[in-house]
Amino acid sequence: QTQCPCRQKTLEPGCKPVDFYRVRSRFTSVLLLVALLVPTTKAVQGRQDEGNPRKWIKTASETSVAVPPGYRPDKAQMRVYKHGSYKLVLYSRGFATGDMVYAEIHPLTAPGKKPEAEQMERLKFAALKYNGINVALDKRSWGLRGLFAIYPHQKENGWLGWTYPLDQKSATGDEAKFESIRLKVHLTKFPVYTSSLKLGKYSNLQTYQKPEVLARIKEERTMKQKAFASREPNHIENRLSHPRDMHKVTSPFYATRVTYQYEIKNGKKITHPPKKYIHKGLDLRAWVGQPIYALAPGKVVLAHTMFFEGGFTVIDHGHGIMSGYMHQSQLLVKPGDVVQAGQLIGKAGATGMVTAAHLHLSLWVNGFPVDPLSLLSLPVR
Repeated sequence: QTQCPCRQKTLEPGCKPVDFYRVRSRFTSVLLLVALLVPTTKAVQGRQDEGNPRKWIKTASETSVAVPPGYRPDKAQMRVYKHGSYKLVLYSRGFATGDMVYAEIHPLTAPGKKPEAEQMERLKFAALKYNGINVALDKRSWGLRGLFAIYPHQKENGWLGWTYPLDQKSATGDEAKFESIRLKVHLTKFPVYTSSLKLGKYSNLQTYQKPEVLARIKEERTMKQKAFASREPNHIENRLSHPRDMHKVTSPFYATRVTYQYEIKNGKKITHPPKKYIHKGLDLRAWVGQPIYALAPGKVVLAHTMFFEGGFTVIDHGHGIMSGYMHQSQLLVKPGDVVQAGQLIGKAGATGMVTAAHLHLSLWVNGFPVDPLSLLSLPVR
């Protein structure tokens, strides 16, 4: 039916016919499309209020990992080295740059038989190094175990130094022998992005020139230095956890990114060359208020709202291994708390230097970044 837009029954001079059925159909289609693409507050809240969908799964005979729907850690690769009555077994997601490695040293025994007491006693002479750095080893009833990292900046195969016990003293009185092993590693091709990220006030170079901002950054740097100086004994056992109740990587580990930079002079915006940097963590999708879980057991050494990191929690897992959780809207733990793998430690947010809500997850070994998800592949026991 055609009508004048002023709803009169007859057309006035200058009025164009309007097909209201067609207009209503198009309007309804637009509303439906918006409803599908843009989650309402109620819909987002519904996702937050649903029961925890994560499940504990077995990834090895003695290892359990809490995972969100649709995610399962990659199966670990294994490498074995033998000398005399002992063997060194290494596990890694891919023996690639940026990956964690789990090591076990134990006596060689016949199937079904326990190691002899003397064999276990001689394990005190065992030691392990990777690229010249000592790997801390913890004693277990079956042998020794430790964790180390193939650092992402590594440009060639690594060197593994294994000091293994001798079955008996040598003629010169030696009770152990050192072997240098060339560890073949896959050199990961990390992503390189060229489009500039606009970060609001964080793109404005004058933001960092404000005295109060400079003072805050200096104070928080001291707090972080103190936290990263922590050296807890080992906390990691045989339970690990994905930090979210869903899995969606929005920015990969160790990607090269660039950020937009500018300043205002005499009322004019002056654009500066983009700043290039390496993303030393992993971004996981999250809406404000959604749960964040501890990657592994450990002691909280930092829980504070920072200028850059926003709501920031750091957990010391022992032997120089630490995990960090950034941009949180709510911190649910405090320094000194001891947490377990999969324990709720905070709520996701969009605080600090961000473009949208998400969880920035970091894992460091001796201060160097490592892909956090590579830890979940390891059959720790």
